[in-house]
Amino acid sequence: MDVKSGLMYKTTNQFFVWSCYFLVSGVLIVMDSAAYAQATLESVLARMKPQTVIKIHYRETRFLELLDQPWKGSGYFYVFPDGMIKEQWYPQRQVMAVKANKLYYFDPFADVRYQGEMEDASGGQAIAFKGLMAGDVKLLQKYFQIEFQNQKKTWILTLIPKQSELAEQLSRIIISGTVNQPVNKIEVFLTDGDQHVMELKTEDQGNQLNTKVEQLLAELQSKG
Repeated sequence: MDVKSGLMYKTTNQFFVWSCYFLVSGVLIVMDSAAYAQATLESVLARMKPQTVIKIHYRETRFLELLDQPWKGSGYFYVFPDGMIKEQWYPQRQVMAVKANKLYYFDPFADVRYQGEMEDASGGQAIAFKGLMAGDVKLLQKYFQIEFQNQKKTWILTLIPKQSELAEQLSRIIISGTVNQPVNKIEVFLTDGDQHVMELKTEDQGNQLNTKVEQLLAELQSKG
């Protein structure tokens, strides 16, 4: 695998992992406590697809087997009806996006950018990604064993991969939240022992964010 293919494979895998989160948690971000109390996995998935842009601040900690100290990063997710953008600001700026069937990556510090078809970088994962973003519960069940616990004040969703291609790298995803802060934590466990923890807080949502999304997409689509 060449450097560019390796970069896109890594980027696509990361977006595939986080798309699983947005599939289940996107609607929970805006659900009130009364709606939350009646939530089931099926009702969450049925209402997942965002109708507007949602801006989410994240703080990410990666516990890596090869590093003595955890890696820390932070930035924003922008989730919209046909894709999402991850804009990392710390420790250095990077931007990644999936929109429709296109995958984009830009690292200004290293002056590296790429854009292409998802199928070119990810094979069968592209089909799964599009199904997940559409809220296809049958496709989610095809790729993952699902455990959904809805308790009085907390909920926990665990996704365990079934497909060998994904299971080679991903052990499980645990998504959790409370009534007051519906989605506040994602834990991703990889088969090599690495662990990624992401803490989340919704900051804004609405059509006023369309300009920001358009600016980021224009930056990603630029030829440099």
